[in-house]
Amino acid sequence: MNQTNYSAYLKYENEQQRKYQETLKEFGLLKHSSDNPWIYSVSPNIEVKRGFKIHLSATIVNATAIAESFFKFIKTNNFDINFKILSSLKELTLQNAGIYGYSQVGKFITIYPNSDDELNRLLVELEMLFKGVKGIPIPSDFKFQLSDVVYYRYGEFIKDPSYRDMRNKTIPADVKVPISDYYIDRYDNLPSEYLILKVLIRNAKGGVYKVFNIHSKQVVILKESKNLSMIDFTNRDSVNRMIMEKEILVKLKNEKFSPRFIREFYVKDSYFIEIDYIDGKSLKDYKFIREDFNWFESLIDIFEILNIKYNITYRDISFDNIIIDDNNKISIIDFEHSINKSTYVLKDKISLFGTPGFYETNLNISGNQPEDVTGLVYLLYWSQFPKRFKEFMKLDYKDAIRYTIEFEKSRLDCVNTDNMFFGIFKKSFKHEYNSFSELREDFISVISNIGEI
Repeated sequence: MNQTNYSAYLKYENEQQRKYQETLKEFGLLKHSSDNPWIYSVSPNIEVKRGFKIHLSATIVNATAIAESFFKFIKTNNFDINFKILSSLKELTLQNAGIYGYSQVGKFITIYPNSDDELNRLLVELEMLFKGVKGIPIPSDFKFQLSDVVYYRYGEFIKDPSYRDMRNKTIPADVKVPISDYYIDRYDNLPSEYLILKVLIRNAKGGVYKVFNIHSKQVVILKESKNLSMIDFTNRDSVNRMIMEKEILVKLKNEKFSPRFIREFYVKDSYFIEIDYIDGKSLKDYKFIREDFNWFESLIDIFEILNIKYNITYRDISFDNIIIDDNNKISIIDFEHSINKSTYVLKDKISLFGTPGFYETNLNISGNQPEDVTGLVYLLYWSQFPKRFKEFMKLDYKDAIRYTIEFEKSRLDCVNTDNMFFGIFKKSFKHEYNSFSELREDFISVISNIGEI
């Protein structure tokens, strides 16, 4: 490197150092001691001596951006978080080079949660905040989900002469790990007990596989989601959505209308769940879909249970996600776009995912009509116009979205006013249903008038 290039590099390096110092200063963080590489933002009233701490990793290239995002995150959410951060990019360079010890490699910000609830909330929210951001692997820590930035380990919060912090992955035998992700197995290859019988779906977000489990001697479904695939504007990817699906299936374990969750694991950068295989046909192949409306009333009951009893919005109603077996038992599959409204983190940001033609694409929705009511009525709507629906299904995704947006402006014009369900369509498309019970009452009234019930 010649003198000119070297000077230019030093200028760039100094500029980055300056930006980092300005970021720290803006947040009110000043170095307290010349012999300590850390700057502390720790409450003097901290009482927890040891527990699970969170580490955020960074490189010298992205450290300033990570610090800025972290500070903004704290301020926006009004978090009173105890943490420390490296005082300079020079210290980060020494840290990542192992100068301060192998156990310190990768550690940029250390967070000391006040409780298990705060620990878990921070892990989830920070994983989404830094999704796709690269960090340095932290050898002493456990990776949270598939993040390259968010790690955790058990150790000291306050110096205690009676306790020796090993600065590694050792957890005392009497300590229960309150992080569910800790208990999920991680593999380099698909476990040998699974024999793939059929690839049902394989796409950008992962795959769905019909497999035989040698251990249980059962045919099951494996669903795969790939890290960083299908990231939406809430910064949730396919892994986040499938984790939500798993949590919902666990919550619904006593219900008979959803698959049973069996197991979860990671294979490299993919997350898998094993669930029951449900044998049957999709609703679109149901022979009596236009004549026998028991299926619709049953679905109203199911989605009312989901929404009212469990506070879950399904959000992906379609013919393909409803399975009917030979005994006319109805099951709902594919909960990856569902929302557990009681625990969903980004309550002000809900992504618009779903099957085109079964959810509102125009966002001027008013009133209190539950989202799944709209989806249910669309099911009923399309069941009455199968030829029209088949033509719609021939469209590619972009054309389907475009068609749906235009269609929603004039959908009632496509229905004769003497159609027995016209009143239901009109009421739903104007977003006037306040509950599933109201929809059920109108539906039963219609069916009763034609002598079906």
